[in-house]
Amino acid sequence: MITEPAPHSSGTSSRWSVLAILLLVLFIGVRLPNLGSPLLGRHDFRQTQTMLTAYWFAQDGVTLA
Repeated sequence: MITEPAPHSSGTSSRWSVLAILLLVLFIGVRLPNLGSPLLGRHDFRQTQTMLTAYWFAQDGVTLA
C-alpha cells in the first residue's frame, strides 16, 4: 500500500527558524568577546597564515584560474 507523505506543518518550520536564530545568537555571543584578541596560541603560525589568506582574498578577490 502506497501512502502520500504528510505535508509539512508551518509549526515545524517556525520551530526550526527559532532554533536556527537561537543557535546563531549563541555562537555570536560566544565568539564576540574574543574578536579583538591577538593571534596567539599553540597554533599561532596557522592562525596567522589563515588571516593573511583571508586578508588577500578580501583585497584582491578570489581567482581559481
